[in-house]
Amino acid sequence: MSKIGRTNLDLQEQAEELGFESVQEALDNGYTAVYFREGDVRLMDNTDRELLKAHDAWVAKKNSIVDQLTMLLHDTPYEEYKRIIKETIDFIREGEV
Repeated sequence: MSKIGRTNLDLQEQAEELGFESVQEALDNGYTAVYFREGDVRLMDNTDRELLKAHDAWVAKKNSIVDQLTMLLHDTPYEEYKRIIKETIDFIREGEV
């Protein structure tokens, strides 16, 4: 099956799970087909898109904080500070599981 055919089938299945008879009906009711880098396509409404934006912003902030902590880890001469900073970085990254 072609990639376009597989995508269409995936969207149709999602539309049916949402209670619509077709992808077009879902689109007519405010849903949007959102393409992700991984090649995934999902039907999302406004709330889903806003949650996704908020999550992306949170991930960016988390990564920035980890980067700053890593900089401190390399700059501090104190072993106890290094241990605490490393433990903090590991704890933040555990949330990724």
